[in-house]
Amino acid sequence: MRETGVLDDLAERIEDGQGVIPFEAELWHRQTAERRALAEAEVGRLIRELGGSVSARCQLADIRYHAILGEIPADAVSPLLSEDRNIDLIRCNDVWLLRPVGQCAVPLSRKPEAGEAAAPPGALPKPALPPIVALLDGLPLAGHRLLKDRLIIDDPDGFEADAPAQYRMHGTSMAWLIVHGELDADEPPLPRRIYCRPIMKPQTSARDSKEHIPDGVLPVDLIHRAVRRLFEGDGSTEAQAPEVRIINLSVGDPSRLFFHGLSPWARLLDWLSYKYGVLFIVSAGNHAAALNLDIPKGAAWSSADAGTREAAILRALKLNARHHRILSPAESINALTVGAAHADACPLGARATYHCDPLPTRSLASPVSANGLGFLRALKPEILMLGGRQIYEEALGTGEPNIRLAPLQNYGPPGQKTAVPGSVPGELDKTLWFRGTSNATALATRLGARLFEILESLRAKSDGRIPSPRHDPVLLKARLVHGAAWAEAGDRLRDIFKQEVGGHKIKEFIGRFLGYGLVHPERVLGCTEQRATLLGFGTLTKGEAHAFALPLPSDLSGTRGLRRLTVTLAWLTPTAPHQQRYRKAQLWFTTDARDLIGVTRGPNGYDDALVKRGTVQHEVFEGEKARAFTDGDSLRIQVDCREDAAGLDEEIDYGLVVSFEVGEEVPVEVYEQVRQRLRAIVPISA
Repeated sequence: MRETGVLDDLAERIEDGQGVIPFEAELWHRQTAERRALAEAEVGRLIRELGGSVSARCQLADIRYHAILGEIPADAVSPLLSEDRNIDLIRCNDVWLLRPVGQCAVPLSRKPEAGEAAAPPGALPKPALPPIVALLDGLPLAGHRLLKDRLIIDDPDGFEADAPAQYRMHGTSMAWLIVHGELDADEPPLPRRIYCRPIMKPQTSARDSKEHIPDGVLPVDLIHRAVRRLFEGDGSTEAQAPEVRIINLSVGDPSRLFFHGLSPWARLLDWLSYKYGVLFIVSAGNHAAALNLDIPKGAAWSSADAGTREAAILRALKLNARHHRILSPAESINALTVGAAHADACPLGARATYHCDPLPTRSLASPVSANGLGFLRALKPEILMLGGRQIYEEALGTGEPNIRLAPLQNYGPPGQKTAVPGSVPGELDKTLWFRGTSNATALATRLGARLFEILESLRAKSDGRIPSPRHDPVLLKARLVHGAAWAEAGDRLRDIFKQEVGGHKIKEFIGRFLGYGLVHPERVLGCTEQRATLLGFGTLTKGEAHAFALPLPSDLSGTRGLRRLTVTLAWLTPTAPHQQRYRKAQLWFTTDARDLIGVTRGPNGYDDALVKRGTVQHEVFEGEKARAFTDGDSLRIQVDCREDAAGLDEEIDYGLVVSFEVGEEVPVEVYEQVRQRLRAIVPISA
């Protein structure tokens, strides 16, 4: 009960004067419908004995989920808050967890310094093009000057009636980032409208103001209904956006950090992802707690250079790693989980001399970004996207002997400038700066939408045959990860921690902080003369394998210089929620690149075991020594499929992205030579 946050939630509600207290009771999922009905009846009886009632219920056998939403009078809550919790509801063997409601809360802000939008709206989307992105979030301000005619709002639950325009902060900001990107980056808008389904409402009180999933709703039930409505419809209502390939969830449950077991939210996303063939892009979560540094107050800190400060902050994050874990549902194994890099397009820096910009190395994860690992120690989050610079200030008067840095809670620069509602009704052109993993997730979704348009252009050139639309989600997943690299962030972490971590563990340690690293969009949006990128896809069942051949540039034979092979494999797996292994399908690739062209993972590569625990395998192989090979030789990349959890009899779609490149010092036109040798079914897109 302590770890779920339900006790703190109950205490705060009583202090705020609430007469009736809602809560979620998650029950053990019994094997038979009859046994589940008996359990639900018993828990309902115990709630009624406390003077309460059951307001909602949900059962999903496919993810082994059974929960009810209850309400009890405030005076019946007191025993829960005492040390003696000897009441029948707590002791009931059918109750697994008691959890707070109103989950996924994000703070609201009404700041007078909101600026006016300076950028022109850009070209409007074409209404005939179906949306391929769905945003499940707060209700956006669809009439904002920079969002008008760019959104499709679907609000079957009537959330708009309880969402005054000036409080529609989070959904407006996320919609803006998906459609336009950072305002300071000055990028063109997406050519399609995005589908928006509100799942959060604003709530204002004397204690705090926030957007959250309403108290009277079970989050798992809400998300399930929202996704089913997209692809199947709802009752007599037809499917609302069956062409959607990406669903953006820039939310997380701060009361449920991931430790060992998968949350119902994560199991739901895994099941829905495979069932409907859709890619969920999910935020890792934020932790805006103060950082306690191992440095005494005084001259040692004020006179320290930026590198020394950065090392001290990274050590503080390492020591606090247990409380910095990803938030539900970020541990979903089919979803692509996104962390925030400490970087943005804002030209402005910290505004005061006593403010601290904590990480000069911009490809490092932000200090507020949650990190992993995930389920069965899979790599989570997989990627970092720009999430805005979070400025800190020294907390004074704490009585502590060491430096304590607190995140600056402001909505000014630096950060990522996005559209927001005005504080006065009718203001439709306001902007503020935000930062965090929500932003990073929205930008990952935006990049995925841009990559989809490239797939569409390939289909147009091939009479709609290839790439297959059913493989879009896995190809998009692979391509998003394909542009990730540790780069200088990995070098920095290795330099700081190699003595205390050391050995083979350093690679896994860096993976916890960075995932596969910061995504560089230019590496997946096009090729160069010295870099060729190829797409592969297919469908496997257990025990099967596919082999791909990448033709080598003949001029590279016997040439010394950097050559790099980057391979990314992604898939969506069915799951077995009743088994410990859970993931039914494991796919992996192997290559003969080491023998043929002399490239290896090297000391700076990813951990070989870590990259095979999830549903994305991303590896980079490098070398510089000259290798001779025969004109006409090709690299072989084989994709295999095996059963992980017992019972795999489904087909598994996968996407494969391969880039081969040489350094600037190598006079070989890789792209053109690969293009000439590749007998392509579709034209190669430069």
